[in-house]
Amino acid sequence: MFTFSETTDKLDNYLRSLDIDDPARIMELEKANILLLPSLYELFEHIAEAFYRYCTLNHPEHSIEYCSPTKSLKTLCSTTGNISLPTIITSNTFLPTLLNIISGFLHDRLKQRAREREIISESGVNLPAETYIEFKILVTMKNRKSKTISYKGSSKTLAESFEKIDLNEIFAD
Repeated sequence: MFTFSETTDKLDNYLRSLDIDDPARIMELEKANILLLPSLYELFEHIAEAFYRYCTLNHPEHSIEYCSPTKSLKTLCSTTGNISLPTIITSNTFLPTLLNIISGFLHDRLKQRAREREIISESGVNLPAETYIEFKILVTMKNRKSKTISYKGSSKTLAESFEKIDLNEIFAD
């Protein structure tokens, strides 16, 4: 289910918490259409790396940055069937495009998981049929409070939830 809220979070807060103080790197991050923010846990999450690569390979026309001091991502395999994307920062004007990118990534990832589930089940191991998905988007707006859009729920209800989003209602003051 999607939740929407106002927030006082700003990009500067995240940069300080990640100890990013290189002015050139800060300028790169501020100009990005999509900015992926790792938590300590997400730096080691395979999904964060996969999402970053999906974005840069499938959408090279957009400026996409991974907000870590070194841009290096470490990969460990996820042992669960869950998909937890890194926190994402974007502007309200770029949000519709970002939602389409997330939708495409999740569609591809869920198809891959279905194939994996089928292969693994042939060996007698049953994986959960349901995939739990979680992500948070911080939407920045000039001269207004930022908004947070979060999703926590099953993959089966995600498409229905996407259809119910009314961006005009979310950003109306």
